[in-house]
Amino acid sequence: MEVLRYLLHIFLTMQIAALLVAILAVRVQGFPNSQNPFANGPPVVYPKTDPCTVVLFQNEALSNYGQVVNATYNPPAECQGPQWSRVILKFHGSVAGVQFDRAGALWLGGVELLRTTTPEPDELGIEWEVERDVTSYSSIFRTTSNATLQIPNTVNDQYTGVLYITATLVFWGADDSSQATVADAVIALSPPPNFANPWSSMSIAGNAIRNTTFKFPRSDVLSAALDLYASGYVHYIVVICFIIQVNT
Repeated sequence: MEVLRYLLHIFLTMQIAALLVAILAVRVQGFPNSQNPFANGPPVVYPKTDPCTVVLFQNEALSNYGQVVNATYNPPAECQGPQWSRVILKFHGSVAGVQFDRAGALWLGGVELLRTTTPEPDELGIEWEVERDVTSYSSIFRTTSNATLQIPNTVNDQYTGVLYITATLVFWGADDSSQATVADAVIALSPPPNFANPWSSMSIAGNAIRNTTFKFPRSDVLSAALDLYASGYVHYIVVICFIIQVNT
């Protein structure tokens, strides 16, 4: 009897293992064939009024690891602020050939608006688009400033994929009933674009500690929020601790 139970246990274990292998094979084989990947997230809500756009970067070709692209941002003349009902960042990319996934960021006035990772392409290429609601950053869109884009990339005989990036800000005007509630000021604690290589300037290895000092723009601040971006590579565990000291 014990022998029969043992043989039955082995048989069922093998069947379950074979089923899992089959399911895994279907998933692994099916994913590379998809040229329309998407990520599930909160939907971006568009107002029903006509928008106006400001192009930050137009089909910029990124092929060098230390390449940094800068552009001048001017507030939209067609739907002037200082308030908007909605501001959306649209980020479009394409790449073909052989290339790793590459991480990078986009800043405006030293403030990071987007941290991103590119997909790995095939020979036919792939296109993708990211949309982010950046209405809460409205205070930095009111004046002329510098836009900075960096996605470190390497192109050679082996890795042939050049990244082509377009980034656009889309604005919807506001009246008294539709203007969004936004922060009075947005402060970059340590603006990476101040460095020759913004992406590398953010690197923290081992038990390193990064200190920064900033001043609130006014003394009667009621509340403050912190936006944090963290990226890791290969084998990593990221533990982040913030200690904030307020001097009055």
